Amino acid sequence: GKFTKASSYAMTFNKKFEAHNGQCFTGSGLVTFGSGSLKSVNPNWWGADPGGSTDSTAAIQAAINTARVSGVGVDFTDGEFSITKLYFYHDAVLNPDWPTGVNNQGRIKFTGTGPLNEFDSNSATWTRTTLISTDATGPALNWGYYSVRHNNQFEFGNMTVRCSNTTSCVNIEQGADGAWVHDLLISQAGTGNGLEWHGAWNANLDRVLAHQVGENQTGKGFWFYNDDGDGQLINVNRCRAYGFGYGFWVGSAAYSALTTQGIGGITFQNCNAVLTQVGFVIGPQSKGVTLIECQVEDKSGDRTINYGIRGGGSSERLTVIGGNYRGTLAAIGLGLGSSSAAEDRNIADVFISGADLWCY
Repeated sequence: GKFTKASSYAMTFNKKFEAHNGQCFTGSGLVTFGSGSLKSVNPNWWGADPGGSTDSTAAIQAAINTARVSGVGVDFTDGEFSITKLYFYHDAVLNPDWPTGVNNQGRIKFTGTGPLNEFDSNSATWTRTTLISTDATGPALNWGYYSVRHNNQFEFGNMTVRCSNTTSCVNIEQGADGAWVHDLLISQAGTGNGLEWHGAWNANLDRVLAHQVGENQTGKGFWFYNDDGDGQLINVNRCRAYGFGYGFWVGSAAYSALTTQGIGGITFQNCNAVLTQVGFVIGPQSKGVTLIECQVEDKSGDRTINYGIRGGGSSERLTVIGGNYRGTLAAIGLGLGSSSAAEDRNIADVFISGADLWCY
């Protein structure tokens, strides 16, 4: 059977709740669960379709909002779920059921059964948990400013996100303290970016692959910056950017945009950029960027990389320890901006040790 909810009535379960993987709830409005009644909700309970033949946006959004209000997680089954956009913050029009109070913005866990572990997403057979966005503008998944500023210690991972848009597949905005994003495959078939992370404190990104379908070298695989210039302590571990114009970009959107959108204190460890024009862009306005045992490489000997590392834009404190960097113009190009202005080209306090550098 199913529970039908009218929008004018509250529906709360205060005892232990167990259900199958099919639909349990119909109607409109928010369902809530009392403390100890369950650990996570299943989007299938609201009618999400793991076969992908019908749009699951409303069902998954209902699960997200219920999880946030109830203080539990969202756990997916295997399957391909068709969506447009999902929101992890309150918006009176786009997502009115997310709580509005600052103290209610807190933690949320959003996880699947695992990502598709395959680099060549052009010919992949999609399995396990896959979200497929049909929206052409994006971003597909949105942790917005008002959400993440107070949405500390959220967890997002164990799934594949596919999109074809002009912005990004995943957008995380402002103030994620203690957030953990892990075990993702991000597949961008449009001209947009893979993952954007705008401001964080003590956050971790582990085992994420961003792939530009067609390897057209457009967009950024991973883009980190902070709107007020004081984001810090981001750890990026074992991540890979494949086929984008820029593998990993730290700082403002362009060298000419010398605002306070730098970021302070970000470490890349064992990260890899493949088939990009530039592997790592350091700056503008970035301070305290460390690369440890990272690699920038071609595919099958194709010489498409201009720079392994490119730095400038008044960035400071770049440390490169070990790793392998290559490029047709330079393995590491420093003091490179888009204009002759000194502030556009400056980079200070650079330390490089034990890295293999190749220019061909």
